[in-house]
Amino acid sequence: MALTTSRIGCCGLKTVLLRQSACDGVPRSIGGAVQIQVATLKATHGEKYPYAEPYPYWKKPFNLRAAWFDKTAARLNENSKVIVVEGNIAVGKAEFAKHLSREFDLKYVGPTLDSRCFTGNDYRFDVRALDHLLPEGARSYDLKKFLTDKHPEKGTVGRLLLSWFEMKFYDYTDALKHVLNTGQGVVMVRSAYSDLVFVDALKRMGYVSAPFVQYYMDYRNDSICELMKPHMTIYLDAPVSVIKERINKRKDPREIGSKVLSDKYLQTISDVYRDKFLPLMRKSGEVVEIDWTEKGTEADMDVIAEELQSYKLEPEDNEDVKFADWSRMVDDDYTHLRTFMADREGQKALFIKPVPWDCPEICFTQSEAEVYNQIVAKHPVWQYKPGWTPALGDKTLFKFG
Repeated sequence: MALTTSRIGCCGLKTVLLRQSACDGVPRSIGGAVQIQVATLKATHGEKYPYAEPYPYWKKPFNLRAAWFDKTAARLNENSKVIVVEGNIAVGKAEFAKHLSREFDLKYVGPTLDSRCFTGNDYRFDVRALDHLLPEGARSYDLKKFLTDKHPEKGTVGRLLLSWFEMKFYDYTDALKHVLNTGQGVVMVRSAYSDLVFVDALKRMGYVSAPFVQYYMDYRNDSICELMKPHMTIYLDAPVSVIKERINKRKDPREIGSKVLSDKYLQTISDVYRDKFLPLMRKSGEVVEIDWTEKGTEADMDVIAEELQSYKLEPEDNEDVKFADWSRMVDDDYTHLRTFMADREGQKALFIKPVPWDCPEICFTQSEAEVYNQIVAKHPVWQYKPGWTPALGDKTLFKFG
């Protein structure tokens, strides 16, 4: 069933198409007043939502002792939701997500940058600075190198994909940590769940091999099972011609003239979203598709916010698997989850996995590995916590704590 909402904007009549994901045959409210239930979102249109006093997780990690006095379920409310905005490259996800965060007073979580893959140590030291000391096969491979690579089919992007998924996983755990400790919902630009879209698209393009995809899926499935799926996935849709225009308009030097960003690759991304990812997310939550060929105005965003309030973000009955990650939780479950979200070292342990011998695209040769271990793995930034590394000038004499 299609939902068409219209509203007069500064440029005249504007139509935004929302394609309902759940084919339940139940008409949704259109344009009129919607009765808000606890299971739905409540728009504040730029005003603050009356959230309860947050638990200060940013300075005091949640633990079992805190659980005696801070009950999670009591602070959750109609806006304690995880919303993820998805779509093709440059379609306009960040702008849309920021506006949505203001409409519902949600925390905005931006896209996970690939640079995080190379600065993920306590000192925020960029390991790419060591590349000139390494053989070519052991050097860092970031998004810039992939987009400008004349031979992307060699598969080196696999190394980036693994590390990038791990960073997206941490960002998603941080989002869950915020929701459970404050009651404030979040709206994210992509997530660890949609990472598989690009892995699948790269496989279809011949840029990664089948053995790598199998390894990646094991790597993904062994970790993502610890998370709670989004309540809502919003997919912004636009044709490849429009995507190309927006890529060119933002003038990112990495993207200009890129062999990778072909019409075929961009269409493949859209195809994987529609054929694989969105059907998968419909099983666990709500999916809303929006035609973003022409970006919406402020007035259109107000209408979209009104429409999103009509979605009931809870299961129909006990047999319904939708929203099961959230609807079947009790305080003991929330306590376990909150302590896990505060345990970064425990999360890192999920990604300790040997690289298979049949994935030469992500493996170093023996000689490359020896040099890498000497130059990078044994670098001082990995040996001590910040402030405790004499090799970097830290004074540790008579120091405690």
